Amino acid sequence: MRLQIRNLGSLLLLTGVLGLMPVHLPLAGLGDHDASAAAGGNGKGKGQGADRAGTNGSNGATASASTGKPQDDPLHASNLGRFNGPLHASAKAWQNASPQSPTGILAGAYAAALNALLSNTVTPNVNATDVPTIEQLGAILATVANKDTVPPELIDALHAKMVEVGLLDQTLLDQATATLAPQSLDPLTPAPTLAQLIADQANLVQATQTNEALGPIY
Repeated sequence: MRLQIRNLGSLLLLTGVLGLMPVHLPLAGLGDHDASAAAGGNGKGKGQGADRAGTNGSNGATASASTGKPQDDPLHASNLGRFNGPLHASAKAWQNASPQSPTGILAGAYAAALNALLSNTVTPNVNATDVPTIEQLGAILATVANKDTVPPELIDALHAKMVEVGLLDQTLLDQATATLAPQSLDPLTPAPTLAQLIADQANLVQATQTNEALGPIY
C-alpha cells in the first residue's frame, strides 16, 4: 500500500506536469507572439500612416507654395520672356552684350534712343531733326519682346535696371517724364505714365506686325 500510494503520487505529478505543459507554455508563447505582432502591426500601421500623412502634408505644402498666380504678376520670371536675361544681368554683361541679343539691343539702340528723347525733352534743341519718339522706343522694345505683351511694369523695371547699370540717369528720367507724361489734375482720370505710353506703342507695333503677317481677312 505504501508503494502504491507513492507510485500514484508520482503518476499524478507526472500527469499534472504533462497536462500543464501543452496548455500553459504554448498559450504563453502564443500570447507573447500575438502581443508582439499586434504591437508591431500597430506600430507599422501607425508608421505607414505617419509616412502617408507626411507625404500628403509635403504635397500640400508644395501645392500651396505653387498655387500663386504668376499671370497676375507681370514681373514674374515666367512672364518676362526675352526681358528676363537683361533684367537679371550684371553691369558687365550689359556692357559686353552682343548688339543683336536682347541685352545688346536694350543697352545699345534703346538706351541711345531713350537718352536722346529725354535729353531733348529737358533741354530742347530746335535744330535737332532726328529726335527719337515714343513710337520708336516702342518699336525697339517690340523687337526684343518678340510677340510677348509688354506691360508698363516691365518698362519701369527696365528703366530701373538701366539706372542701376549706369545707362540712364534717374534725374533726367524724372524731369523728362514730367513733360512727356504729365500727371492728371483729376484723380478719377489718371494720365498714363511714360512707361504706359512706351508699352502701348510696343504692343501696337506687335499687333500691327501680327495682322500684316496674317494678311487680309475676306
